Amino acid sequence: SIGLSSTGMRDRLPVEPGTPLIERLHLYTSYGWALVPLLPAYSEMEAGDRPGKSPFMDLLRDIYGDTRTDHLKKAPAFPEEIVYWFENDPDANLGVFPSASPGLVVVDIDELEILNPDLVTPTASSGRDGGGKHLYFECRDDIARQKFDWGDLNPEYAVLPGSVHETGLRYEWLPGLSPEEVPFMPFEDALTALGLVEEADE
Repeated sequence: SIGLSSTGMRDRLPVEPGTPLIERLHLYTSYGWALVPLLPAYSEMEAGDRPGKSPFMDLLRDIYGDTRTDHLKKAPAFPEEIVYWFENDPDANLGVFPSASPGLVVVDIDELEILNPDLVTPTASSGRDGGGKHLYFECRDDIARQKFDWGDLNPEYAVLPGSVHETGLRYEWLPGLSPEEVPFMPFEDALTALGLVEEADE
């Protein structure tokens, strides 16, 4: 079964937009997802780092002794660990490893002018003003990462709502499309709308 209960989540009230990330941790840990700390939106960058998006290497080094993230995929962090991340740096962002989170598939659309699917049923979705969007689906199969001209299917990790972009804008669940308001659409039902299979001739 999927690693989270859409029905159970819809028993909760949706998070208010603007709610700090640290106040959302209990929700993300309850989903059973594999999470990773990301750099704050405002931080000194090293070569190759992306503010607000790259794994928070200094934090990982301080807590775990090295900067590898594989252990967070194989053995997702306990809620107490994740709270400790934010006790060390309250400005950290948070990401999810889709491929290491049972039942989860994320479609990361950077270029909405290329792909902005009209889904037959709504699914949990997030984004930010002036940016792309993340669509969250459920799937029992393992889906490999793939790159497209519009973005990524199952990126290595996806920035979660409540995190802050380098522009200062906060990633949020789209109106009416938080996991507390809509279920996760089965991924196989979205393949045609996503352009991953051709529509059958009638």
